[in-house]
Amino acid sequence: MIIALPSTNKGMNGYIEDVKKAKYYTFVEVNLQNKEILNVQVEELPFKSQDPGSIPLFIKQYDGELLIVKYIDKSAQDFFKYMGIKVLTGVDGKIEDIVNSFLNGEIYKIIERNKN
Repeated sequence: MIIALPSTNKGMNGYIEDVKKAKYYTFVEVNLQNKEILNVQVEELPFKSQDPGSIPLFIKQYDGELLIVKYIDKSAQDFFKYMGIKVLTGVDGKIEDIVNSFLNGEIYKIIERNKN
């Protein structure tokens, strides 16, 4: 599975960014069965303006299957779902912590912490 996260340009040491402000996306390929990270790559968005559907197409270009974000409105989520990309919202923090929490089935702890 490939997870896409809007981020700073620091790979696993970076932090998640607002989906509308992010200039980079960190793509993390994981093996869910073995709970391991297989590959990490950071890509700069190739465009300045974000037309509806441009980010889902960008993520799909890198075979992204899951988008993890702080917040994204419902209508924007529909663009991702149409492209076959699942969306997980309410997540904030360091990319490494987020991915490890996801792999260990504990992403809900980050989401709950961010609600407070």
